Amino acid sequence: MQTEWMWSGFDFDRATGKRIRVNESGASLQRGVTIADEFGKCNDRDRETISGRRIARKIFHVGRFSGRMARLCPYLECDRNGGQLEISINGHVVQHSWSEDRPYWTDRWTPIDVPVEWLCTGDNDVCFRSMDESVWSLLIESSRQPDRSAVSEDGGSNWRTEELGWNDGCDGEYMVRLWLDQYPESATLESNVVDHGSDPNGGVAVVGPYSVSLMCERTGKGTAVLQFRSGNTPVPRPDTWSGWQEGSNFENVYRFGQWRVNLGATDPNATPVLESVSLTVNRPSCTSWSVGGRSQQTLAKSSYRFASGRHD
Repeated sequence: MQTEWMWSGFDFDRATGKRIRVNESGASLQRGVTIADEFGKCNDRDRETISGRRIARKIFHVGRFSGRMARLCPYLECDRNGGQLEISINGHVVQHSWSEDRPYWTDRWTPIDVPVEWLCTGDNDVCFRSMDESVWSLLIESSRQPDRSAVSEDGGSNWRTEELGWNDGCDGEYMVRLWLDQYPESATLESNVVDHGSDPNGGVAVVGPYSVSLMCERTGKGTAVLQFRSGNTPVPRPDTWSGWQEGSNFENVYRFGQWRVNLGATDPNATPVLESVSLTVNRPSCTSWSVGGRSQQTLAKSSYRFASGRHD
C-alpha cells in the first residue's frame, strides 16, 4: 500500500523556517541580511554620549558582501534639532543631520544608505563624531562578547572597549546594525509532522513497518540538501525521535516523520528555488481491517457562564 504527500507553491507555508520566502513558484531564500552583535536588551539609561572629542566606534565583521546597497541602522538620539553627525565607514565619510520632523518609523532606528563599495571582507570600522555643539547618544546592550564597540575621549587616538557610556559604567555593544542587500548563505525549511499510518481515504490507521521515499525539485543557482527523521510520538522529542539523516530512501521508519531542506546560496545575488517536495510511504495493506465500534462520550457542560458569553 502506497501513499504520497506533496508540497509545492504556497503549500510550503505549512512548513516553518527563518529567512525563507514562499510564493506560487515555491520556497526560496529571503533577500536581505542583517549583521548585529546585540538583541536590543537594554534600557534608556544604558547609553553612550557622543560630543566634542568623545567618539564612538562599532566594528562589523562581514563574511561576504555583494548587492547594490548597504544600510547602516544606528539607534540614535540628539539633544537638538539640526545637530550634525559625521559617520566614518572605513575612512569614507557621510554626514547626518537630526530632524525633529521625521517619520515615526525612523524615530530612533535611523536608516542611512551607504555605498556597498565602502565595505570590505572582514572587519569594518564605523565611527560616530559630533560636528557641532550637539550631544548624540547610542544605546548599549550589556555583554562581554564579541567586544566590537569602543569609545575614545581624545578624538580617536586611544580607544577602550570597557567603561562605556555616559558614566563609564557599561560594558557591551552599541545598538548599531548593518543591513546588506543580498541573500543569506543558508536557511532551513522544516515540514509539519506527517502521520505515515494515516489513511487518506478515511479508514483506520495502518500499523507499520513503513518505508519512506523523499524527492525534491530545485531550480536556480545554489544547493538544496534534503533530510528526514521519524519517531513514535506525534510531537518530536529527543528521546522518541531519530536524528536528522540525509538521503532519499529510508527503511523501517517510525509512524511519524518530518523532512527539512537546507537551502544554500553559493552566490550572494542568487537563490535556489525549492519547487516541490514529495514524500511517498510504503506500508502493509490492511484491507481486512474495519472499525468494529467506537466510544464517544457526551460532553458535560458546566453550569457556569463564560465571561465572554452573552448576558442573556
